[in-house]
Amino acid sequence: MKKIFITILFLLEFIVSYGQVGINTTSPNAQFDINASNPVSPSNLDGILIPRVTTFPAINPTILQHGMLVFLTTVSGLNQPGFYYWNNPTSSWIGISSSGNGWSITGNSNTISGTNFIGTTNAQDVDFRTNNQLKMRLSQKSQLEFFNNGSSVFIGNQAGENDDLTNNQNVYIGHESGFTNTNGFSNVAVGYFSMRSNINGFNNSSLGFQSLLNNTAGTSNTAVGSHSLFSNTLGVSNTAIGSKALELNTIGSSNTAVGVESLKENNLGESNTAIGFSALKKNTSGSQNTGVGSSSLLNNISGIFNTAIGNTALLSNTIGSNNTAIGVSSLYNNTIGNNNTATGASSLLSNTTGNNNTATGIYALTTNLSGSGNTATGRGSLNGNTIGNNNTANGANTLSSNIDGNFNIAIGFTSMLTNTSGNNNVATGTSSLYLNTIGSFNTSYGTTSLLNNTTGNSNTAIGNGSMSTNITGSNNTTLGNNSNVSAANLSNSTAVGNQAISNASNKVRLGNTLVTVVEGQVPYSNPSDARFKSNIKENVPGLDFILKLKPVTYNFDTKKFSDYLYQNVADSLKTHLKNNDYSTSTAIIRSGFLAQDIEKITKEIGYDFDGLHIPEIGNSTDTYSVAYSQFIMPIVKSIQEQQTIIETQKNQIENLQKENAELKREQEKQKQTLENIIQKLIELEKK
Repeated sequence: MKKIFITILFLLEFIVSYGQVGINTTSPNAQFDINASNPVSPSNLDGILIPRVTTFPAINPTILQHGMLVFLTTVSGLNQPGFYYWNNPTSSWIGISSSGNGWSITGNSNTISGTNFIGTTNAQDVDFRTNNQLKMRLSQKSQLEFFNNGSSVFIGNQAGENDDLTNNQNVYIGHESGFTNTNGFSNVAVGYFSMRSNINGFNNSSLGFQSLLNNTAGTSNTAVGSHSLFSNTLGVSNTAIGSKALELNTIGSSNTAVGVESLKENNLGESNTAIGFSALKKNTSGSQNTGVGSSSLLNNISGIFNTAIGNTALLSNTIGSNNTAIGVSSLYNNTIGNNNTATGASSLLSNTTGNNNTATGIYALTTNLSGSGNTATGRGSLNGNTIGNNNTANGANTLSSNIDGNFNIAIGFTSMLTNTSGNNNVATGTSSLYLNTIGSFNTSYGTTSLLNNTTGNSNTAIGNGSMSTNITGSNNTTLGNNSNVSAANLSNSTAVGNQAISNASNKVRLGNTLVTVVEGQVPYSNPSDARFKSNIKENVPGLDFILKLKPVTYNFDTKKFSDYLYQNVADSLKTHLKNNDYSTSTAIIRSGFLAQDIEKITKEIGYDFDGLHIPEIGNSTDTYSVAYSQFIMPIVKSIQEQQTIIETQKNQIENLQKENAELKREQEKQKQTLENIIQKLIELEKK
């Protein structure tokens, strides 16, 4: 209740003596005494009127008017209606407490917010004291200043209750915040029970309900959020921002936790950084880990040197160490795997115990469980790998279906896309070894090389589109742009050169059908060491074979031949042929034999001639071919046979010549005898 206290002083100009004046009384009790007309039942005229004004004089009164009283009838500036007296030392009108301005120390009622206030109406500070000692000041600059011997600030029930009031320079705000602090210094605690147990810890900052509650001697810690660093006792240089961040930490030091429940269960771990909701939540003794993102490294217990950046990255890791995960859910299920690096959303997501893996790109090595030593770079690379080891995939979806294949290398978009269990393959180029599943020891270099290979092994394809037809064939080699095999299942077939295509197993093809010259500096040599030959027979036919041959000249239709070789190749894989000009190679006048004629002759004479290749049964693209060099042996045999005939004829001639000479000698003898007889006859006649 407001109390009315009115002090009235009159200075009557006409009173010049020191006598007493009484009105309605003959015995005044003061210099000026006025009695009411009826004290028990006063009239409405009982009382005195002080000069009434609507504003204060424009010219201030002087020392002569010190104590002059007026009544302000209306609001004037910041002054409410009421009694005011002139206070000359302060050159101001001072209001006298009234029903509108007086404040009771036992409480007030009927106050008006915005009208009634405690404070000054001029540029002066308001001081608050206890035991006549200044404790708090509200300055004219709106500063709230607190004063004690320790230069500390305590706000709240029993805040800083046990401070020794030395120069501790603490700030404790909140119910019992800093309650047990004695000589700890340079601490700031804001919140209920914040730093309640601190004794001599220093340079700590806590903001939030029960933040740093149990800290006793820990130093240089920062806790922001309810229960942040709640259990810390001796840990130093920790930073916890977020509700329950580093809540259970006791002696772990140099940790940084930003986010609700980040590093919540950490106890002994040091130098960890956790940023995000529940980041490194369950870590207890693991050190030097970094988790950035909601639930990153959530379940890590004792793993060290891990880095997780991204929502749920390395979420399940418990004791795995030296892992790096960047991206949402990267290395999500890793538990004890070590030395893994995952960059990209869901990369190495399912890895649990695999070690030394590197995955770069969304979904890279996503399903890997225990496979180790794998490197995957590109979206979905090695996506399906589970237990395969030491694979390298570089390019989107490379080796994406690999499950347990080992030691594979795939470089290029979708290279080795469907490989599941194939091992020791190398694929370089977009879609190289694209459909390989279990084929092993294959090497492909070039876009779509070995494109359709599934189970073929030990094939080597170099060049754009090289060996794209092969599916199950093994031990084949193709070298050159679009070099190929004509069937899906050939083996040990080789094609060398642009568009060269081999159409049979165990066959080597040099160049395509446009080639007109095959040249070399030295003759081609065949291995012919007798040490490696067996079943040696001198049964090579000679003249019986050679004399039946029919040498011819002809034009070879290279376009028709090419179409025949490619008849089983998909149209999409032979578009490169459409621009070929076959006119030059077809126009050449060639000399040779017809393979079918040779086949007929060899059958007639029973000669197994290796200079003739007859199409394999079941191979619709295989063609006849002739190795002209193999005709040397029958030709040599023919020459030998002819030489035998010549030698025989020579001997016969020599014998005939001898017989002829003998006959001539006999003839000469007979002639001489005849001549002698004739001579004798002549002589006889003469006688």
